[in-house]
Amino acid sequence: MLSSLFLSPVYAQELTLEQALSAVNESSAAVRFGMQQDNDFRQRKVSECQERMLKPLLFDAPHLSCSVDHLLTPQQRQKLLVLRRFLDVVLADDRAGLENEALAIAFIDFDRTQTRMQQGQRSELDVSQFQALYQPVRVRFTEGEKSQRLSRELLALAQGKPGELSADIEIPDFNSWLKLPETESKEMIARALQSNPVLQKLANETPLHEMMRDQMRYSIIEIMQALDVMQIEMEAAQAHIDYRDLYLDRSRTLYELEVKADLGDSMVEQTSARLVRRETLFQIVMLRATLNALQGYPLDTSVSLIS
Repeated sequence: MLSSLFLSPVYAQELTLEQALSAVNESSAAVRFGMQQDNDFRQRKVSECQERMLKPLLFDAPHLSCSVDHLLTPQQRQKLLVLRRFLDVVLADDRAGLENEALAIAFIDFDRTQTRMQQGQRSELDVSQFQALYQPVRVRFTEGEKSQRLSRELLALAQGKPGELSADIEIPDFNSWLKLPETESKEMIARALQSNPVLQKLANETPLHEMMRDQMRYSIIEIMQALDVMQIEMEAAQAHIDYRDLYLDRSRTLYELEVKADLGDSMVEQTSARLVRRETLFQIVMLRATLNALQGYPLDTSVSLIS
């Protein structure tokens, strides 16, 4: 839920990913600017990528050692930016929700301690301790609210619609992307070499074209390797969620029996575990979308909306 503190200016209606991506076209200012800069940009990026490929292995999923920006059209790059900004909004809302939970728990602890001090059951030192714990949570909560607003500002800018902020975001069901692509890397490379719009445009330009083809092969292989790693990270994130779900169930039982009082903390930890999983999922989404773009497919191929 977006804080009422940031409901000015007026927000647009609920935004879907399809709508966000469709806002980008060849007439978009960012795309037209990219076209003007494209030749110099491509030459510079090819040189940078070639230099990085000659260095020791830099693999650190999901960050690629070689940028693929120069292998994409300005419109594809801008659509990828819109996708990233769209996901940033979702994560900003999730983090704000987490900090809201943490704030509520911290305030309850602080308030309860104050009440018990008035009853002679706790000391002023105890109150000071819980107040000291509460204040940093307030700071994180406020930062979370600001991130919600700023993430929406950046999404609107990426779409070429400055000031048209969306209060509600319809989250696609990206779970279909969790399964690794059935297509082998060599088949993806063949498709990209044949259908990538940038390579098609530069088909007669050598050695630039040859270097870009080599970098395309490398980038696709690296993305597939990164996806392998991210699959393991997703399994680890899900295992942590399962553990936190069971721990929360136990905490509820003990709370009902008045044996334990950390139910709130358990709920925050559960929410945090789910946030980590979503962050990992969105990293996979960006990698899969990049793979789509390199092969000339729409970015959101394989995405379906939650019913």
